[in-house]
Amino acid sequence: MILSDVSVTRPVFASVLSLLLIAFGLVAFDRLPLREYPDIDPRWFPSRPYTVVPQPMWSRAASLS
Repeated sequence: MILSDVSVTRPVFASVLSLLLIAFGLVAFDRLPLREYPDIDPRWFPSRPYTVVPQPMWSRAASLS
C-alpha cells in the first residue's frame, strides 16, 4: 500500500521512479551477453508449390456435364 499512497500523493516522483526502472531495464538488457538469451529455433513451415482454392458450385456443375 505504500507504493500506491506515494503514487497518489506524489505523481511526479512515481513517474520519475518508473522511468528510472525502465532505463535500468534497458541498460541491463543491453549488457546481457548473447549466450544468456534463450534458444530459439527457426520457424519451419511446410510449403506447397500450389494453393488449393475451392471452386464454386456452378463451376463444378459445368465441368461435370
